Amino acid sequence: MLSKIIVHRVGNKINQESLILAQEELMLDDEMKELLEDFF
Repeated sequence: MLSKIIVHRVGNKINQESLILAQEELMLDDEMKELLEDFF
């Protein structure tokens, strides 16, 4: 069961995009939690 999720954005090095670290947790509703639990 997922208790917390934090999403970071990893940019494309070729396009000179950087790594962006999230500052907050992502709030998920129950339906989204169920969908994600199939993969994690």
